Amino acid sequence: YCTDYETSDKKNFPTFARTKPPSTQISKSVASLLLEHNWTQVTFLYLRSVQDDFDKVAATIQSVLETAGVKVNMVRWWNEPYHRGYSENPFPKLLRETYKDTR
Repeated sequence: YCTDYETSDKKNFPTFARTKPPSTQISKSVASLLLEHNWTQVTFLYLRSVQDDFDKVAATIQSVLETAGVKVNMVRWWNEPYHRGYSENPFPKLLRETYKDTR
């Protein structure tokens, strides 16, 4: 379940079997999708919590987007996993904070 691209090096990790694509591949897919729909500016939202370490994936996505010509206007995150009906919905607050600069 490791997303680090370095584990793809079979010389250093000959027995590693990937069950999730590396963050670089995920990032290129996101960039391709945005560009296919002519989205050249985005606000980037992601989960940033103690339980889940998405900071590295988020940084990779941001870097790939900028390299692909997609401008990241803002970056925001929420701190706890959102489970509908069981935890507070973080998205209304994020939308209020970002909608003016996202459009």
